[in-house]
Amino acid sequence: MPLGNWFSAGTTHQNGYTMANLSARKQFNEGAIRTLGANVSRAISGDTGDDKSMSGGAYTQFDTKYSAGTLNVNSSADGYVNTNLTAKGSVGIQGNQLAASGRTDGNAGTIFKTDVADDGKLSAKVNGRTFQLDGKRNYLPLSLYSRYEIEIQNSKDAVDSYDIVTGRKRQLTLYPGNVAVIEPEIKQRVTVFGRIRAEDGSLLANARINNHIGPTSTDENGEFVIDVDKKYPVIDYGYGNNQRCEAELDLSKARGAVWVGDVVCIGLSSYASNLSSGEYHEG
Repeated sequence: MPLGNWFSAGTTHQNGYTMANLSARKQFNEGAIRTLGANVSRAISGDTGDDKSMSGGAYTQFDTKYSAGTLNVNSSADGYVNTNLTAKGSVGIQGNQLAASGRTDGNAGTIFKTDVADDGKLSAKVNGRTFQLDGKRNYLPLSLYSRYEIEIQNSKDAVDSYDIVTGRKRQLTLYPGNVAVIEPEIKQRVTVFGRIRAEDGSLLANARINNHIGPTSTDENGEFVIDVDKKYPVIDYGYGNNQRCEAELDLSKARGAVWVGDVVCIGLSSYASNLSSGEYHEG
């Protein structure tokens, strides 16, 4: 079967009757569910006596951020239903910092406190191996008595782009029970395309505008492209005697790059009259 499916069929003979058996399984490379499987058996000849003519079961293997394991549900020929759940994971605690992981391959570890919102993804390169980080906190169990070179990076699997301002790299050695906290300063960057106008609708053509990350210039149609820190989604324009106008952008659902259309710079009544008055203006 394509797409990683696995299928089998056959017959068995037991207790004086014959059963037809079917089973199927599908594996997934991504997501919380990594394997799904099911099987069913039905009597096709002979006398089943007190046994049921049909039995079966299903199972799944899961691997989440906080836990990994297997869930099995089986109905046997005698009519009883059995359920079994196994799960494993680990928790790291340091001061008021707490995070969990589905991994259990270490007696020490590191908490990554990135405060990345909207299920954003980063990656941590640890002694050459890459581990995915998602959300605001992640815990990575690590082995004892080893020296680790750790670097926080943008994830190749994410559309988001981040500036890791401080705390990108860290060196540490872990001992029994050690939980280190790595807390980099991170800015989520969104590339914004748009067109900016004064309050009367006049275009801010060939104007220098700013935001929390840096400046850019508009073209003759007032259109601009600028990288914006998602935590501070405001662009501004300076004019006259230290006067400024601001345009607040709605980037709550923006990921990677977004067209915001026409935005109004509140505080500037007319760009055309500002130019004709000969007042000094800058970004």
